[in-house]
Amino acid sequence: MVAAQLVLAVVQLLTLTGLTSGQVFRANGAQVNFIRRPPSSQRVQMLVLQIQQTTTVTYIASPMTSAFSQFIINNPRGLIFASQRANQRMQDLALQNVRFKRIGLDGKRSESTPGRHTMFIGTKPASMALQDDKNLIDFLLEEIFRAMGFTRDQAAAAMRDIIVYNKQGNAVNPSAPVFATVTPAPPPSGPQGNNPLTCQDSVQTRCDRFARFRTPDGTCNNLQHDLWGSSFIPMRRFMAPEYGDGISAPRSRSVFGQDLPSARLISVGMHPSGPDGENSQLTHMLMQWGQFLDHDITSTPIQTAADGSALTCCEDEQPAGSRGFVDVSNRTACFPIPILPNDPFFVGRRCFSFPRSVQVTNANCQQSPVEQLNQISAYIDASMVYGSTEEEQRQLREFRGGRLKISGNDLLPKDDEETCVLNNPARDYCFKAGDTRVNEQMGLSSMHTVWMRQHNRLVKQLSQINPQWGDERLFQVARKIVGALIQRITYGDFLPIILDRGRMNRFGLDLLRRGMSNSYNPNVDASVRNVFATAAYRFGHSLIRTTLSQLTHNYESQGWWRLEQSFGNTSQILESRGIGVDMYMRGFLRDPPNAVDRFFTGEIQNHLFQDGTGNSVDLIAFNIQRGRDHGLPAYNSWRRFCGLRAASSFNNMPDHDRFTSQRFSQVYRHVDDIDVFSGGISERAEGGGLVGPLFACILSQQFSNLKFGDRFWFETSDQNTGFTPDQLDQIRKHSLPRVLCDVTAITRIQPNPFRQVSLGNPLMNCQDVPEMNLMLWQEGGRGFLSTALWGEWSNWSQCKDGVQSRVRSCSQGGRQGVCGGPGQDTRGCNDLGWTVQWSQWSMWFECQQGFQRRTRVCQGLGNPCPGSPEDIRICRGGQGRNTRNLARGTRGAFSNLPPPGWAEWAPWSRDCQQGKQWRRRTCNSDGGGGCVGPSSASRPCGNANDNGNRGRRSESDNGFNLCDYFSMPALC
Repeated sequence: MVAAQLVLAVVQLLTLTGLTSGQVFRANGAQVNFIRRPPSSQRVQMLVLQIQQTTTVTYIASPMTSAFSQFIINNPRGLIFASQRANQRMQDLALQNVRFKRIGLDGKRSESTPGRHTMFIGTKPASMALQDDKNLIDFLLEEIFRAMGFTRDQAAAAMRDIIVYNKQGNAVNPSAPVFATVTPAPPPSGPQGNNPLTCQDSVQTRCDRFARFRTPDGTCNNLQHDLWGSSFIPMRRFMAPEYGDGISAPRSRSVFGQDLPSARLISVGMHPSGPDGENSQLTHMLMQWGQFLDHDITSTPIQTAADGSALTCCEDEQPAGSRGFVDVSNRTACFPIPILPNDPFFVGRRCFSFPRSVQVTNANCQQSPVEQLNQISAYIDASMVYGSTEEEQRQLREFRGGRLKISGNDLLPKDDEETCVLNNPARDYCFKAGDTRVNEQMGLSSMHTVWMRQHNRLVKQLSQINPQWGDERLFQVARKIVGALIQRITYGDFLPIILDRGRMNRFGLDLLRRGMSNSYNPNVDASVRNVFATAAYRFGHSLIRTTLSQLTHNYESQGWWRLEQSFGNTSQILESRGIGVDMYMRGFLRDPPNAVDRFFTGEIQNHLFQDGTGNSVDLIAFNIQRGRDHGLPAYNSWRRFCGLRAASSFNNMPDHDRFTSQRFSQVYRHVDDIDVFSGGISERAEGGGLVGPLFACILSQQFSNLKFGDRFWFETSDQNTGFTPDQLDQIRKHSLPRVLCDVTAITRIQPNPFRQVSLGNPLMNCQDVPEMNLMLWQEGGRGFLSTALWGEWSNWSQCKDGVQSRVRSCSQGGRQGVCGGPGQDTRGCNDLGWTVQWSQWSMWFECQQGFQRRTRVCQGLGNPCPGSPEDIRICRGGQGRNTRNLARGTRGAFSNLPPPGWAEWAPWSRDCQQGKQWRRRTCNSDGGGGCVGPSSASRPCGNANDNGNRGRRSESDNGFNLCDYFSMPALC
C-alpha cells in the first residue's frame, strides 16, 4: 500500500459521523469508545478513548477529574468535530505529499543525493505507519485543546496527564482489552517527568518461557518486560531530551538566545578533512566490524514522502519547474542544514535537505516529549543476517535444509526493491540481507556475504552430523551459533580495543575464560539509548579511510576504490563474480584505519552519496544535526551526567588540547552550546582505548545493558537458552579469522584481525587457526543439549469456572518433557470478557537465610488471578543467582542516577482483595545487580482480618510470608 493510501485509510477510520448509546461513537465499521468508569478492580478512575486504525489500535487515557476528560464527557459531539478537523489535516498532508511527488519535487530513491540518503537509511513502511499514527493523534488532541480554548502552556500541562498507547495488531479485533494496556501507578521516577498514570511496557504477547531460541523481533527476551529490546519500539534515554519547545522542536538556540551555528560550519571549522591520519597498529577491519555491529543493534528511520520517496527540504534542490510556486520551507518533517556562502566545497548551494527522524509516542506512552524509533531489535542477535521481524526472516530463508537464500557465485540473494545504485541494470542487482542498509558500501556488503555463507556452512555440517534434523531445527541451531560468535568477537576482540581496560573491568564487559555465567538481570533494559545511537557510537566515522584496497591471494595490490565509488555500487562485487568479496576482506586486514579524533576523510564530509550531477552531503554535519533533531542535551550536560568535570570556558576544556579548544571558541558562542557529537569525538583518548572519557562512559553503559539484559547471552548457564559447557568451549575457540578462512579464498591471516600483523600477531596459515568441533552438537552425543521444538500454542479455550486453558505439542512427537516445559497452560478469566493472566515468573532472587524468592504480576482486569504472586524454594547459602559482580562500578560513572537499592514504598492499595492490601516498590539498579528483598508487600484488611495491624510491618515486609504463599506445613 502506498503512503498516501495508508494515510487516507487511517483518516477514514477516524471520521466520526454519529453518536450512539452515549458512550460509543461508530463510523464505517470503526469505533471510538470512551468508558466513564472502569471495572471495580481498577484503583484510579479514568476516561479511555479507543481508536481503531488500519495498523494499530490507539488508546488515550486521562484521569476522570481532568479538564480533558470532563470536556469529552460533557461535549461528546466536540470529539466528533475535533476528529473531523484532524481528518482534514491528515488528508491535506497526504495530498500535499502526493502532489509533490507528482511534480518531481520528492525524487526517486537512487537518482539523487537526497534519494540515496533515504534509500540507504532504509525507513521501513511500519515505521512510517507509526509516524502517521502519531500525527493523527497529535492532530486530534490539538483540535480538542483548541475546542477547549487552551493556551499552548495549558495544552502542554494537560498532555502530562494523558497516556497514549499504540498497540500493533488487528485493528478490527484487538487481542487485548483496553485496560490491559493502561494501568494506574505512582509517578514514574524516569527522565520523562511525573505522571499520575503510567503505561505497561508489555503487551500480551504469547511468550514461551521455555523457548530455546530468540524470537526474530526480540520480543520475549525479557519475560517480565516482553517488549524491551524489540524492534519498532521507542529508544530510551539516559537524560531527558532538551527540545527547543520542550515537545519536539529541534535544539536550535544558543544559551544567549541566538541560533546555534550551522552544523556544516561546525563540520568545516572543527572537523576538517585532509590527508588521512592513520593508526598504524590497527586494521580497517575494526571500522567494518563496527559498522556491521551497528546494523545489528540500531536503525533510526527518517521521515519519507509519498511511496517512500525522499523529502526535498531545500529550495535549490527543487526541480526548476517547481520553484516559485511550491514552498518547501515549512515542511514539518524537514530540518535543513544551512550552507554558508563562503563554503570551501559546496559553492553555490544554500542548504542540505535533512529529513527529521520518525517520531513516536515515548516509552512512557506520552505524546510529549516525542521519542525516536529503533526499527530493529537492540540485542546482539545477528539480526543484520536474519532480519528483525518474522516476515523479514521468512523472505531470507530457503526452507530447505535450514539454508539462507543465495544468488550466483554464493553471493547474497537479489532484492526486488531499489536499495542500491545499478550502474549496469542488465547485469547488476541489489543485494538483500537481514538489514536494509546492506548495499550502503561494498565492504559492508562483503561482510554480510561472509556471514550468510557462514550460516549455510554450519547448517550443511549440522545436517551431516544430525541427518534426522529438519529445516527448522537446523536453521535455529545455526542462527544461535552465529549470534554467539558475533557476541564473542564483539566483547572478546572489538571492545577491548575501543575501551580502556579499566573501564571494561568496571562495567563487567570482559568475557569468561572458562565456565558459564549467571549474570542475566531482568531489571536491565537492553533497549538502545538515544545518545548511543545518535552520537557516541558514531565515533567509528572517524576510523573511515579515503580508499579501500583490493588485494590478491598473496596480499598484493590490485588497486583500490575511493569510498565515494563504493556507495551502493554492487557491480564492484558482481562483475568479479564474487571475487570482490575476498579482495575487500584482504584489504580490511591490511589497510590501517584513520585515527579516532576530530578529523574525518573528505569522502564522508564532501562526497557522501554523490550522485551523477556531483551533488553530495556531509556526514559529520548530519551527525551534529541529528543530535539536535533528537533533542540531545549539549556536551557539557553529558560530561556532568557521567561524573566528568565540565568545561568552564574555552580556555578550560578538560580532555581537549589547547588548539582544539581554540577552534571551538571560533565556531561556538559558549561552551554550553557545544554539540555532544562534536565535543565527544574531539576528546583525547581515555587510557589504552580509542575514545575519550565521555564516549567511553556512554558506550560502556550501553554495552553493559546489552550483555546483562540479554537472557540469551551466549555464556549463560541457563540450560534452556544457552549452550552446554563443551559447546561453549568450542564457541570460545572460534574467531573471525576462522570464519574468513572457511568462507572466503583467504589462506593466511593474523589471529587478531583488528590489529596489524606483528611479532605478537603473526600471519598464519588457515589450517593452523582453531575451529569449532561441531560433533558436540550431535544429538545424543557428548555435550548435546536437546533442541526439540514446541509447536504453536492452541487458542485459549472457552472460559469455564474462571479458568481458560491452551495446549501445544513437541516437534519430536515424543513424551512430554523432551522439549522442556509444560504442554499445557492456564489463565484466569471471568464472564465480563476482560481477561486476566499471570506474567512470566521473574528469575530467582539471591539466596537469603536459606530461601529464594521469585515473583509474578497479575495482568489485565477482572477477578484476581488464581494462585500466589510469589514463589519460595529452599536453597543453600551462596546458591542461586549471584549478582555481586554485575557491572561493578557502574554507578560511579553515572553520578546523578538514583542511588542503588530500593526506592520508597508506594502507598497501600485502596481496595481490599481477598482480605489483603498491597504495596510495591522499585529497584534503582538498572545497570547493576538488582536489589535484595521483596518488591511487594501485603497486610491484612477488612473486618475479618483487621486486628489492629494497619500500618504495622507484616512478615511480607521483612521478606515473605511462607504460610500465605507456599505450601510448607512444617514451617507454618
